[in-house]
Amino acid sequence: MREQATSIEKCYHTALKRVKLPSHITVSATDLAQLPPVLASEEQLCLVFFNLIDNALDALGEQTGHIEVYGVWWKIRWMKRAGSRDRRER
Repeated sequence: MREQATSIEKCYHTALKRVKLPSHITVSATDLAQLPPVLASEEQLCLVFFNLIDNALDALGEQTGHIEVYGVWWKIRWMKRAGSRDRRER
């Protein structure tokens, strides 16, 4: 499996197509398009989303419910200040 720049949003949609979604449960995603590509195997990342959604469906069982996937991205950079340790800055 080759790592490459992989779209998180694309993998989410691919996984969603593979899941057997019962009629009493809905799934949606918010802000995945804003996420930058990640260096990963596309197939493995799709499998991660498939497993997350499938596990959430199992947890809901026969209950009516909704699964929401949120895309959140923090840019973290490292700074070095004179006379101090490295610090993370968001």
